[in-house]
Amino acid sequence: MMIQAIFYSEFDNIAGPQIVYQAPPNALSNEVFDSVSGYIIIDKALCGKIITVCPQGIKIVGYPVCIEDDKYHRNALLFNIGFVFDKDADAAPYKPILRKLGALMESMEKEMGFLSKEASKATLSTILPSILHDLTMYGESTTTIDTANIINLKVFQKLPPPPNVLDHQVPVAIRDLHDLLKHSVEWDLALQKIVPHIDGVNYVKRIAIAAEVDIAIVKSCLRQLLYYRCITMIDIFMHSNNYATTPKLHSFFNDPLLQQECIEYISHANGPPPPSFATVFSLYCALQPNTPVAHVWTSYGMKMRSP
Repeated sequence: MMIQAIFYSEFDNIAGPQIVYQAPPNALSNEVFDSVSGYIIIDKALCGKIITVCPQGIKIVGYPVCIEDDKYHRNALLFNIGFVFDKDADAAPYKPILRKLGALMESMEKEMGFLSKEASKATLSTILPSILHDLTMYGESTTTIDTANIINLKVFQKLPPPPNVLDHQVPVAIRDLHDLLKHSVEWDLALQKIVPHIDGVNYVKRIAIAAEVDIAIVKSCLRQLLYYRCITMIDIFMHSNNYATTPKLHSFFNDPLLQQECIEYISHANGPPPPSFATVFSLYCALQPNTPVAHVWTSYGMKMRSP
């Protein structure tokens, strides 16, 4: 899903609502704009909110702004930054970008008269096409306005909903959860209690008991972590289970960086020296479909410790 067009419109004191700049040119016809202009240049009570309207097979998503000041004619400047999509497109990932862009324009107008001065407003004729091109091609855009103002925009696509979490599943961290916890003050209190018990061994029900958190809340928190790709879920590791490698083992053998990440992941910070890659790889190769993992450990002379 791509943006079809981007536009800047404002209320002209003589002509009323007008499209001042748009990219590509004439993407939004005067006929279409006039039919919905009342939803684009809108009552100040609805300004600062995302407004969506769907005329003639397209979807227009705008962020109307009203700046009140007696220096303006009628004591206010009304403008709108908007994107145009296909009518059936999901515009949700672009709404935060639109809100940020509109808020930045509002801020620059209040600080330096960016929109009320024709010379600076004219730079939108190059800024808007640049934003449209970069968001379409790369999903992000960095545009320099002046030495003090830079527009940084990035599209974060909506992720698919995470699967349900089951009592017997084991959450395994694929990001450093403790580091995330340490550097964020916005973590849910339940997550703060749950994360210390996510060790790749504890299963969901055991985590709920150890953290003293209702299991339904634990599952909800784990689904959040799944959604943001902080964890993955596996079955309980049992010595009686049979495990087998996949063809991806060949890629593992040829990827030194992945090998180092694996060794670091399986090593304890305060434990014995980490094993060599040769040892780790030989253990992976020893996993066979018809051989319980306990037999593999026994054949390597390793003592098992229950989690």
